[in-house]
Amino acid sequence: MAGQTPQGIRVFRARQQVRVRRAPGLRAEHLRWLAAGEQITVDAASRTEADGYVWWQHGGGWTAERTLDGVEVYLIDAGLTAETVRFRVGEAPVRVRAAPGFGGEPVGWLTPGTVFAANGASRTALDGHIWWQHAGGWSAERTLDGAAVYFVLLEAEAPAPAAETPAPPAGTRDFVVVQQVRVRAAPGLQGGHLRWLPRDTRLTVDAASRTEADGYVWWRHAEGWSAERRLDGGEIYLQEPTGEGPAPAPPILLVRTFAIVESVRVRQAPGLNATPVRWLEPGQTINVDATSRTEADGYVWWRHAEGWSAERALDGSATYLLDPATLPPATPPEAPPPGEQPAARTFQAGHQQVRIRDIPALRGVHLGWLLPGEQITVRGSSRTVADGYVWWAHERGWSAECSVSGAERYLFDPAEFANRPPVPGPRFEEGLPLPETLPLLDNLFSRPPIPLEKTHWWQYFGNNVFAYNLWAGGARSYAYAQGLHGGVDFGNSQEAVPVVAGLNGVFIKRETRYTLPNGMWVKAGDYTVIFGHLANPAPLAPGAAITPDTVLGTLELGGQNHVHVEIRYRDRWIVNPLLFMPPALRESLIAKFPPGPRYFYRDEAWNRWVTPLDQPVLILSGPLIGPHAPR
Repeated sequence: MAGQTPQGIRVFRARQQVRVRRAPGLRAEHLRWLAAGEQITVDAASRTEADGYVWWQHGGGWTAERTLDGVEVYLIDAGLTAETVRFRVGEAPVRVRAAPGFGGEPVGWLTPGTVFAANGASRTALDGHIWWQHAGGWSAERTLDGAAVYFVLLEAEAPAPAAETPAPPAGTRDFVVVQQVRVRAAPGLQGGHLRWLPRDTRLTVDAASRTEADGYVWWRHAEGWSAERRLDGGEIYLQEPTGEGPAPAPPILLVRTFAIVESVRVRQAPGLNATPVRWLEPGQTINVDATSRTEADGYVWWRHAEGWSAERALDGSATYLLDPATLPPATPPEAPPPGEQPAARTFQAGHQQVRIRDIPALRGVHLGWLLPGEQITVRGSSRTVADGYVWWAHERGWSAECSVSGAERYLFDPAEFANRPPVPGPRFEEGLPLPETLPLLDNLFSRPPIPLEKTHWWQYFGNNVFAYNLWAGGARSYAYAQGLHGGVDFGNSQEAVPVVAGLNGVFIKRETRYTLPNGMWVKAGDYTVIFGHLANPAPLAPGAAITPDTVLGTLELGGQNHVHVEIRYRDRWIVNPLLFMPPALRESLIAKFPPGPRYFYRDEAWNRWVTPLDQPVLILSGPLIGPHAPR
């Protein structure tokens, strides 16, 4: 715990909005709110336990520090004591928790290389690890036996030799922002992010502040530090102005042309954290700067007139852009031998759109859609098996009938389809699908990914207190989900548990960045279901059939301690997984984890989306909404 000052006081900072009451206890009169980040000085002798919480008295009244079991934490030490020690994080991210031990609620990450200060009096041995308290919460330094070490004393590291730099010039220099750039609290990629500077912003920097760090040249200005450029010249963010008008974008001198074979984002800079601009759709072609090739975040990026887009993943797991010269020509249906009539067949699209491509392959250029219920006539001799699907040629191109495993089906015999009960297509309102009209409502899942009795803690979708606190603390993990929680979490901090799919579908891919250490992606009709934070991923090949009992991996113990389940509809919207679970399972989860202020954020100005099912449909990488959005 934090050390006590000679004056008998302690200083806390509010980790989230928390009440001030007239007396200790949940029934005491509410006086006001402490805002997230607000500091209070408390009487160190006033510690009181009441109604399952630890309370402290300060000038404005009484406030709860935490629950007695440490599951919920509202106040953390604002200042560090004279015994402060400094650490540097190693090569892997380190989890930050609200309390020491694997039972402490996860609240964020310390990224590799981060230097941070910890309370020297806080060293705690628990769950086989040594834990330290710092400004963000608690983190494990190492295992008790020293077999695993996550961060080291900064003083223990040999100082890096000072780089020889030329004598700095005096005075100031002027720059203009040529592509969006961060303002950081210190030079270097680990410097705290303060805000973004938009393109065309003019800056005056301290000419003596030039610093090289993490492969970039940095300058200090009135708001903090910003990168001018990468040392190798591959990225440029600031340029000296050449006139009164805005700085032009770097010219595209040498051009390469790519065909877009899968939907891909345009971003303002190369990298997964760069601001998204819009989508490029299959069937388009773009010209890129042939000298702009950049590798970042596991992808190859190219600059074009609208921004930056990824060509492909470095590990070959995804391809978005292809050189048109490498695309095989469209394969016309073979002409039948003279005198022999083709055995034509008629298909009808089911209750979802079906892509039309120029060749029978997933990399084929997207030409258009077959709408739900639309009929086509295919050439009987054109049946082709490729990429795990059965394809047929028709007058507009090629479309997939079904997956080879039969787990997914898109085209039906009209007679068979006529015997199926009609399923209304989804309805839209203001561009968003109405949840109650979506297919597979209540029955996408037939069982949970881990048994209910093995689910010891839980996080709801949407307006989630955990996601709110992450955003308030500066983390942008949920930027892709408009600042809200993009899925539900099944948690267990006591044992490793096998994770099953719980649904029928087709395996798409395994990824190792968004939902580290492993995310397993499964396609089920119009839905992409992501199972995140898994250990021991199953060796599944793309196109493999997935059943409810398919084991995808293991709930990680001692790391993430939960599986994140996320559902993306048509890869454009993120929907509440609870809506797609059988009613009995949904009701059991809500009964086991009663909703309330522990899960759903609300304050005096924000009272929307505070129940499990009353949550919005999220736009993938859409604008910020919820309590952090401008009101």
